[in-house]
Amino acid sequence: MMSTLVDYFIPQQLSREGFQRRQARVAILAVFALLGWGPIASTLYYFGGSPPAMWAVVAATITSLLTPFLLKWTGSLHLAGNFLILTLYALFVWLSMLFGGLEAPPVTWILLMPLFAMLFLNARSALVWMGVALATWSTLILTQLLDITLPFASTFNPSLQIAHRAVGVIGLSCTVFAVMLLKDHIQRWLVATVEETAAEARAVLQTAPDGILTLDLDGRVLNANDAAGRLFGHTREELKHRSIDELIVSLDATHVRNAPLGNNEEHSALDAHNRVFPAEIAYGSLQSTGRQGVVLILRDITERKEADQALRDARDLAIDANLAKSTFLANMSHELRTPLNAVIGYSEMIMEEIQLMGSEDALSDRERVEAFIPDLRRIRTAGKHLLMLISDILDLSKIEAGKMTTHPETFNTAALLTEICDTARPLAAKNLNTLHADFPDDLGTMHSDPTRVRQILFNLLSNASKFTHEGHIYLRATRCDDNRHIRFEVKDTGIGMDAEQLHRVFDPFTQADTSTTRKFGGTGLGLTITRHFCELLGGDIVMTSAPGEGTQVSVRLALDLTPSPNLATHNLPA
Repeated sequence: MMSTLVDYFIPQQLSREGFQRRQARVAILAVFALLGWGPIASTLYYFGGSPPAMWAVVAATITSLLTPFLLKWTGSLHLAGNFLILTLYALFVWLSMLFGGLEAPPVTWILLMPLFAMLFLNARSALVWMGVALATWSTLILTQLLDITLPFASTFNPSLQIAHRAVGVIGLSCTVFAVMLLKDHIQRWLVATVEETAAEARAVLQTAPDGILTLDLDGRVLNANDAAGRLFGHTREELKHRSIDELIVSLDATHVRNAPLGNNEEHSALDAHNRVFPAEIAYGSLQSTGRQGVVLILRDITERKEADQALRDARDLAIDANLAKSTFLANMSHELRTPLNAVIGYSEMIMEEIQLMGSEDALSDRERVEAFIPDLRRIRTAGKHLLMLISDILDLSKIEAGKMTTHPETFNTAALLTEICDTARPLAAKNLNTLHADFPDDLGTMHSDPTRVRQILFNLLSNASKFTHEGHIYLRATRCDDNRHIRFEVKDTGIGMDAEQLHRVFDPFTQADTSTTRKFGGTGLGLTITRHFCELLGGDIVMTSAPGEGTQVSVRLALDLTPSPNLATHNLPA
């Protein structure tokens, strides 16, 4: 019942167990003790012939009842505690003045204020109340020395002396009870906290998946958890008192003492079956009264080491396979280009001979031969397209093998752009697009590889023409502010791409959407090669796009390219 009543006045912010909660409980219990002391003291003063003292005790008792409510309403133990102490202080000062000042028995009770402040509040508040108590005593001593008559002083009779002694004994008993109660509360709380912390530590120690060893500064095992026993193939008791160098062959006590805390290190450990295995070790400090040591957290990293080695082996195999693939593609591309050039050349030669047939040739023979011209044109177109694909594969294989070379020369930039536009304009017109060229005639010259520049811009214009229908394509060129680079921009009003498609558009053999491959054709190598050509020519490429709004590609190239024998190898996906 009493505990429930006390808990009712504990504020929400002190609901968790702690030192302040214990102080609050003692303060509330002190009020309840005052409720018992007040009626007894007031009765004694009444029969001792001092009604003013009786009413003062009654008023202080009733006022102190506000303390628990003040604590609950404000949540401030500091405010409630000071209010209770101030009430008692006012009572004791009044009784001291009433019964003759320094000679009155209640004057000694004023010195209890610092003790109450220590019980209910803290050391700083206790010092403040100690100053108040000493100042009050000094004032009373001064009035005694100056023979100043205190107001409201009453006659001190034997009956009143007995009442003072009884009130003092009861008050002292209540004070001692409060002190012992607080000591008991704090002691039980501390013991419970220590036991709870120890239980949590044991639970963490025994359930941790990693091995945990505690060592003294001589490197001997003081304690170990079950995981450490499983790690080394010993029981926990067998691990105790072993030297650390018996368990970790690459570790000794000196290193353990000087190891930086929090660092992870790899060492060689030895289990009960003499198997050496790699272990990752983290260091921690063990500090307690009268004892210093080190905590080791160990983990068997055999599987991780094996996985790392497997990854390295797989990477080496992939590199070798990629190199073999690049070499194969380069050789096959050369082998395929030779007969393809022959097929294209023979088809063009036959078409020219048919067109040169004179009127003297038999009409029937000429008509019969001319019927093959559309097929010959298809052969030539298909051969050129296949040759272009093979050229792309050959370029990619050279890039991967680091064998792509440049041939810098000085050329007029505007003239090259005009030539590229003339070549790309029929391609744009196939989808009813309009190609707009926007660049000044005074762009000056570039010292770069004109073949690669032409291939970069033609690839971009070809892509724009392919993915735009009845729209507009723009080619712009400006010199950069640093006078070391030139910027080309190709913009279209085509189908565009979303962020995910844009993220992988430069990957080899990839297009923005698999459906575009079926609809528009292509191998997905054009932009990959274009990006590497930009890097080869001392620049970069940036692409922005939005679905349904078109695409804009910005290419920045060096105006003066320092000759480079080859392109750095790029590890592209196979």
